Amino acid sequence: MRASIAAVLACLLAVTANAQRLSVRVHVVDTAGAPVEGAEVLVSHDLARILARGVTDAHGMRVLAIDRTEEDYDVTARRIGYRRADRYVAAPKADTIRVDIVLTPAPPTLEAMTVTAHEDVKRKSYYVDADEIANSSRLIMNGMDVLTKMKPDILTGRAPGCGVKEVWINGKRIVDPPVNELAEAHAPRVRGSWLAGTPNSVWSILWTIKPEHIQEMEYKDCMDTSMPGLHASSALFIVLKPGVAYDPGRGTYVVGTPKRRATASKPSSPSYRFRVLGVFDEASGEPLAEAQVVDDSSGTTALTTATGTVTLAFLPEGASSITVRKTGYATKKLSVTISPADTAPITLILSKEPPTPR
Repeated sequence: MRASIAAVLACLLAVTANAQRLSVRVHVVDTAGAPVEGAEVLVSHDLARILARGVTDAHGMRVLAIDRTEEDYDVTARRIGYRRADRYVAAPKADTIRVDIVLTPAPPTLEAMTVTAHEDVKRKSYYVDADEIANSSRLIMNGMDVLTKMKPDILTGRAPGCGVKEVWINGKRIVDPPVNELAEAHAPRVRGSWLAGTPNSVWSILWTIKPEHIQEMEYKDCMDTSMPGLHASSALFIVLKPGVAYDPGRGTYVVGTPKRRATASKPSSPSYRFRVLGVFDEASGEPLAEAQVVDDSSGTTALTTATGTVTLAFLPEGASSITVRKTGYATKKLSVTISPADTAPITLILSKEPPTPR
């Protein structure tokens, strides 16, 4: 009897374990339909969490086993001589999912002629793709982070007053997007800020685009005349990965994923990246809301909340210099270190400026 019970329990445990695993069958072919052998394939949730990886066989196949979650999956394939390809899929109810990916041959890169050298420099400033985003050493949390930390010339333009004013996503111009309160709170409001000319609509759109959902971004500045009459100058064109869509009230999402209630998302980065700074009034001890915290290196600005606090996730790892300012208070500068050994919250006291003598 005991042996029978043990056997039944063993079977139940095996079934339960299998139910928590998901098999991802990846099939990689080229544009002619021929299987691509030796392509690296990987499954991930976002830029930081790779769940499994492997290499395709002679039939262009690879089966990857991963732990099942309720999140979406990004399946990537890449091989030398081909452009990287991604496909997003929603979490399936079945225990197996098949993903077909087509790799496009990459044309050989020739040395630029002198006559096109200026355009090459301009393109490097105005273009970014999934590989460049994934390989960034900076913490990238949304589409605005991609621009402020990787391609600031898109926001300001390489000529004065020539920054981005329009946003197109998957061939559709986004007009009058809903105001994103979080983006609105972080948008710089101080005259002289290098981001002060960026419209709030651009902030609201880019703040809701997940960086891992971006296939490529390209900017056409105010001097571009390639598409006259289409609101295509001073415009940022964003292409999302296959399987990803955009809704102005929702942001980017994987097709087939039900809309979730807004909840605090679990940070994909180590907890020390979210070190907290608290800003308080010297006389009363009360927290100071909407104090501006500026990264002196990049110009990225964040605002303290009603509790006087702000997370410093926008700072790079290592030592940084920041400036904290609020109207009516003396501005302060301080050095901050972001590292596994430096996690304690930081308390900063601001004193009121003396009244200006008449």
